[in-house]
Amino acid sequence: MNYRILAAALIFSFACLCPAAARAATLLAEAPPKTARLNEVVKFGVISGYHFNGSAPQVCGARPAFDVSGGGLKCQFTSGGGQAVLLNICDDKNTSCMTEEFTVQVEGKPAARADAGAAAQVPEEPPLEGFLLNVPARALRQARREKKLLFIDFFGKWCPPCRVMEETVLNRPEFLAASRGMVRVSLDIDRPLAREWVSRFRVSGYPTFLVADARLREIGRWTGSGNLEAFVLWVKEQERWKWQPIEKATSAAAVLDEAGKVRVARYYMDAENWGEARAALKGARTRYAAYLDAAAQLKTAEASGAAGLTAMYMEFIERFDGRDGQDAESGVMDWIGALCKLAPAAGRPYLEGLDALAGRLQRSGDVLKEGYLAPDILTQLASALDEAGLPEQAAVFNGRAADAYAALAGKAGSAGQAKGLRMSQAKSLMGAGRYEDAAAVYAALAESFPGEYPFHRSYANALLKLKKYPEALKEAALAANLSYGDIKLNVLLTKARIEMAQNDKAAAVRTLRDAMAGADLPGDSKLPTHGAYQGLKDYLKEVEAAD
Repeated sequence: MNYRILAAALIFSFACLCPAAARAATLLAEAPPKTARLNEVVKFGVISGYHFNGSAPQVCGARPAFDVSGGGLKCQFTSGGGQAVLLNICDDKNTSCMTEEFTVQVEGKPAARADAGAAAQVPEEPPLEGFLLNVPARALRQARREKKLLFIDFFGKWCPPCRVMEETVLNRPEFLAASRGMVRVSLDIDRPLAREWVSRFRVSGYPTFLVADARLREIGRWTGSGNLEAFVLWVKEQERWKWQPIEKATSAAAVLDEAGKVRVARYYMDAENWGEARAALKGARTRYAAYLDAAAQLKTAEASGAAGLTAMYMEFIERFDGRDGQDAESGVMDWIGALCKLAPAAGRPYLEGLDALAGRLQRSGDVLKEGYLAPDILTQLASALDEAGLPEQAAVFNGRAADAYAALAGKAGSAGQAKGLRMSQAKSLMGAGRYEDAAAVYAALAESFPGEYPFHRSYANALLKLKKYPEALKEAALAANLSYGDIKLNVLLTKARIEMAQNDKAAAVRTLRDAMAGADLPGDSKLPTHGAYQGLKDYLKEVEAAD
């Protein structure tokens, strides 16, 4: 226990404590727990009229609390035995402060760390040609020494678009030539060493490709897969902006040219700051700028629940769906799905024209510049239909996407150059409800590449859908042994689901508790580790409540 922190907390408590009126025996919203499991995250709240003091220590055993706000905070207990908790609370008028102090008995012993242990034992694949792999500090030193930009590839081995980019773009001479003036580094986001930059740049979708200067100031980012021509053009554009990081550009949007305004607007839209995006676009005159403005208007209206949203969807769909001979815009796919969910009768006519829309999107210059492959358009249409509650229509487009990915995979030079395309094919087959076909694709990948956990993990999920539980459990266990980091937590969640499907509640509970004990939660609660951990915790609660 850190007695210096304890002393500071007590001094603060005595300094603030005033002889106010009688208060409740505890200021916590609920009585503190007497016990907790190792690595469990416990939430605390306060009663009305009080708040956690952000300027005083909040101590949870060997660690400080995290996600601290006035109304709540979280503790994670990483050591066993009696753990002292000290929480500093003040009334909302700041006339009286006190320290809640209690002990939580933490049960359990640590499992092998999923991040540090397993990741260290799993051999890395060779880096891509021209890339450093999982050495961010070395890449930054090189960029500073050589006065170059950084090209950062945030990827996951389980991520089909990440693998597609490796196979169809990042290994091509055109890309290597366009990025020759940059220090290229790939970061496996399931390894702990990637956390600092994932947190710094607020990376949430994968793959994300980010160009930054040697001071780690963002120049630009690209999220998702893309075609070679569009991606190479984007890389070249980043050299143009090397002297104007995005943080500088946002303060000068009013005087930027058309391309600069669009760049800033897209940055704000990625951050879901719709008002700033629209402000950045003032004075821009291209059709694409008008499309971005329309997208920001819709997002603002959606968030506020504004009247007339149905009419707005219809107006913008018809303006930007390409029926007038101009470029169709990719957002139309999501707008149709949202309209169908909001007003099914109004959305029905647009559903009847989806095949024609898909064709216009595949021919659109703007869509090509955004990097869409032809199958990607079909999967996005499927996603929009699924979101709208139209699973049968979504299944049709997923099936067509699967066929399109299979055709591209068939043209690849080797099985190793078609992994991502086959993963995308199988994922679309799962979306189409064709589980037997998906399982066959995953089985072939697992047989060809037995040391790669993503194929065993996905095969286990397909077998679970098919209710082939013993085979699914075997694949999930193999994937768990080969995986590490956040994805290992997800694999173990799948394993527990399979065990519950086999009516083995004791095994499922053991799997979930061991997974939670092996989780290493980073300080930044927005990192995906916390979401994976919460998924385990939620499912454990469900399992323990089951008959």
